[in-house]
Amino acid sequence: MTELATCDTDHEDSVLIAELSGTNTQVTRYILRHLDADAGRVSPTPPEGELDLATQLEGAAMSLRMRAARRRRAGE
Repeated sequence: MTELATCDTDHEDSVLIAELSGTNTQVTRYILRHLDADAGRVSPTPPEGELDLATQLEGAAMSLRMRAARRRRAGE
């Protein structure tokens, strides 16, 4: 692997980690709100919020899948 390809890969991995971190934060907030709604302290997450989270999860899953495919091709 060339130096430039390694830099690109490192950057892509950093972007993936940042994306997963943000998604993890959103999932945590969703779970906590669900628990609060279940206890009657807040209203449930609106469907639009759930759909937004689902879209974010799909994007994170696709990025992770692409990384795994790239690593498989590279023989890692």
